[in-house]
Amino acid sequence: MKLCENDIAPDVLMFIGRFSTKMDGSGESEEMLSHFLNGCCYWFAYILSARFAACAPEIVHDNVACHFGCKIDGRVYDITGDVTDDYDWYPWDLYDDEPHKRRIEEQCIMF
Repeated sequence: MKLCENDIAPDVLMFIGRFSTKMDGSGESEEMLSHFLNGCCYWFAYILSARFAACAPEIVHDNVACHFGCKIDGRVYDITGDVTDDYDWYPWDLYDDEPHKRRIEEQCIMF
C-alpha cells in the first residue's frame, strides 16, 4: 500500500545525503556515518521519521545487529541509504521482550 502520493525514495535519499556527505561535497563523511551507524542509529531513524511524517513512517529494529532504521513507504533507510534487504526488520513499537527493550533503550537510545 502506497502511503505517499509520489515516489518518495529520491527525496529520502537526497535528505540522507545532506547528512552523509562532506560539507564540501567531496565524498562521504566517515565521521557522520560512524556516528549514525555506531550508537546513534535510533536517532537518525527518528530524524527520518520526523522529516517524512506525512508518509506514516515506522521506526524498525534488527534485534541481532542491534540496528535501527526508518520504514518509509515500504522501504527501510538508515544513514547509508536504502537498507530494506540488509537486515531482519521488526517494528520497534511491537517489540515485546520488555527486559531486552529496556536495555536497548538505556544503552542505545537514552545514553
